[in-house]
Amino acid sequence: MSTATYYNIEWGYKEASFLVIFRICRFSEISLHEFADIVTPAELERPELTSIQYPFHGETESQTT
Repeated sequence: MSTATYYNIEWGYKEASFLVIFRICRFSEISLHEFADIVTPAELERPELTSIQYPFHGETESQTT
């Protein structure tokens, strides 16, 4: 696989992830800023980011764990 192909694939994943974040925000009725505030640094540092735990609208952080 060439470097250009790798970067195109990586960019595609980032683009898809951003769209997923928009959908989560729309579903949860929160803004992107609110989403960024409630995702903890520990979640962002996890090596496996297929799922990010965050409280849905009206839940506290302790209810999600």
